[in-house]
Amino acid sequence: MAASTAAATVPSTATAMATAATAMAATTATAATVPAAATTILRIRAGGTANGVWQQHHRRRQHSANSQSQ
Repeated sequence: MAASTAAATVPSTATAMATAATAMAATTATAATVPAAATTILRIRAGGTANGVWQQHHRRRQHSANSQSQ
């Protein structure tokens, strides 16, 4: 009886392998996400946008014909 109880509490090899595969997949996904996020942050800090499209920033003054300074 004691042997069957102990065997029931120990996870099977298939369960252990499935758990390891899930953990590896999660780690791989995280490792792939971190460099992409870092690249996006650097691109935005350099003056671009998250999707890599660069925008030129122009400051325009609007001139109206009826200026209040007259």
